Amino acid sequence: MAEIVFEPDELYKAYNTSKGVAVDDGWCRVRTMSFTSRWSGFLWPTDGDIEENRILNYLMMEPVEPSGEARSDILVITHGLNEGSYAKLFPWAYNLVLQLHMPVLIFPMAFHITRRSGDWGFSPQGRLANTRSMIKDNYKTSPFNAQISARLSRAPERFYLGGLQSYYDVIDLPDQIRAGAHPGCRPDTRVHFLGYSAGGYLAMNLLLSNPEGRFSESRVTLLASCASLDGMQPKSIFIMDVEAGNRLMTFLHHTGGYGGKADRDPPALDDGDFFPWSIAYEPA
Repeated sequence: MAEIVFEPDELYKAYNTSKGVAVDDGWCRVRTMSFTSRWSGFLWPTDGDIEENRILNYLMMEPVEPSGEARSDILVITHGLNEGSYAKLFPWAYNLVLQLHMPVLIFPMAFHITRRSGDWGFSPQGRLANTRSMIKDNYKTSPFNAQISARLSRAPERFYLGGLQSYYDVIDLPDQIRAGAHPGCRPDTRVHFLGYSAGGYLAMNLLLSNPEGRFSESRVTLLASCASLDGMQPKSIFIMDVEAGNRLMTFLHHTGGYGGKADRDPPALDDGDFFPWSIAYEPA
């Protein structure tokens, strides 16, 4: 018989109305943790000052145990592209807490989940989707993908630059944990990852690069992730529309971003130019 999978609907409702106060159901406790990104300078120039992406909250779930014993391991869930809320990930975290008996974090990547302004709401995106549906041969427009589609269509470089910010944010995360910012975690806590979809690429890069040995004792499980980028199919009503997907894949091909050779070498840049590792991108 399959093991019981718990659907923590009531706890999720309590968390959404808790206004930052820790809540529990007798088995799991959910906390809202704060984080300030130091890496907005990596972003596209118009994105760096968006406060919601720079100063953010993330979710921490932990076992409710009377002993209060400090934990030496913690699991970080990194999510998929265009994830807009904790709704899908919350049951994952809940069941992992019960099975692994360790705290679980859901940490938003740049411009995902809690790192979004009001422009990402359903109504504004619905209006934007109507506009984007008027683009010739543009299909799969929806109120779920309109904002990310518009942003990547204007500047596909955002795919890389947001990834860079997320990468360095997650490098900072273990330092925050080990500095005592997380209740119930020891200073020598080991950080492990469940990398889902786009978040799997992030988690794998962190373990492969292992900056300053932060992740030497870490482990990662990948779920629906780390296929070669030339096989990526991002066009979906939940991810991005056809026009944005084509622009992104053209950009990745142009830069050699999925393992191929770039169409041309980067131009010489002056010291004042923006992002010396990027190359000029011209629309197809």
